[in-house]
Amino acid sequence: MSNELYKAVFPSDFLFGACISDYQHFGKTVCDLPPNNGSMHIERYKEDFELAKSLNLNSIRTSVEWSRIEPRMGEVDKGVLDFYKEYFSTLKTKGLKSFVTLHHFSNPKWIHELGGWLSQDVSKRFLTYVEFVARELCEFIDFALLFNEPGVYAFLAYYKGEKGLPPYEKNFSKLVKALENIKSTLIQASDVLRSYGFKGKIGFPSFVPNTHPVSSFSLRARVYARQAWSNLFYDVLDETSPSVDFIGVDYYTKNFVDSTGRIVFSTIEPEALTRVLATIYLRYKKPVAVLENGLATRNDALKTRYLVDHLYSVYKAIEAGVPVLCYLWWSFLHGYEWEGYGYQPFFALVDVGEDYTRKPTQTAQQFSEIARTRIISVDLLHKVRETSYPKKIRDWRLLDQELQVTT
Repeated sequence: MSNELYKAVFPSDFLFGACISDYQHFGKTVCDLPPNNGSMHIERYKEDFELAKSLNLNSIRTSVEWSRIEPRMGEVDKGVLDFYKEYFSTLKTKGLKSFVTLHHFSNPKWIHELGGWLSQDVSKRFLTYVEFVARELCEFIDFALLFNEPGVYAFLAYYKGEKGLPPYEKNFSKLVKALENIKSTLIQASDVLRSYGFKGKIGFPSFVPNTHPVSSFSLRARVYARQAWSNLFYDVLDETSPSVDFIGVDYYTKNFVDSTGRIVFSTIEPEALTRVLATIYLRYKKPVAVLENGLATRNDALKTRYLVDHLYSVYKAIEAGVPVLCYLWWSFLHGYEWEGYGYQPFFALVDVGEDYTRKPTQTAQQFSEIARTRIISVDLLHKVRETSYPKKIRDWRLLDQELQVTT
């Protein structure tokens, strides 16, 4: 494909949006993770939706939290149902398309008494929860995202250990068993939604590993790099793709692993997103959705270049014939990050103060202009490329620390 820059004009039905999740942004958490206030979206969602609309976004990815709806096994909280109906009604009134994640890494506390995601009983309980959502909320949902990053969830819960997610296991056979159970559950959950007449689109986000061996001479590094692609990405999609309407991807960086499977550094490779989208479409013959893409930095020039470059890569995929539905930035609001990172990484388009006031960033303003015009000009492409990417990133979620060290 030519490296020549040219104006990008996005289709009239293309969706520009940003993401939030319950545990990371809502506040007043009730799930199986330590409590946090996030950005108190649960109290300020009307303001947040208005802000998204003012920034010319036409879609929001958010979530329904299983542990709020069913805080105790078999007991539905009717007040929470009323909240969700008002919440999604407000979102719809603002003219924002809804991408709704039904499981975003958090669970009701009681599922672990049943054996967690190793248990068929938990799968059955989750399908009952999906049935409830289908019956009560499906009229508000445009895109149902069944389960966030199944491969990553299984890895964090059953192989990462104490810095992962409950039950904080470190057992490869349990990872495999949990992932098999989740894949089967996803297929059944799609059937449940359709059985209730759900008219939206069904899919789920998969994290793109983009892993490569740090040295081509290391056999073990090559094996780990391939395993991340196959076991945690393609194997999940190969089995579940017939049951979904589109393939969702979360894409961030290019990652280099050593002979232990550890990521030793990352680089920023926007052009790989074009290849990933094309490969997925050719493999599964279904529309593709970019459900997460973002960079954790308060350096607006660097963040804006990342956004523009990746949006341009999405456009090049569209131009090549790939039906890409949307581009959603992670994240809309500043919030909590998994694996012990807390509030350090700054992915947000909108900063959140200690008093929960909202302040859009310069990157948000540039995204707003692109969303308004549906155009990336050649002048903008040249302008953002005056800012250079770091050559190596030791930890892509602590990029600001590294920038302070090197500048």
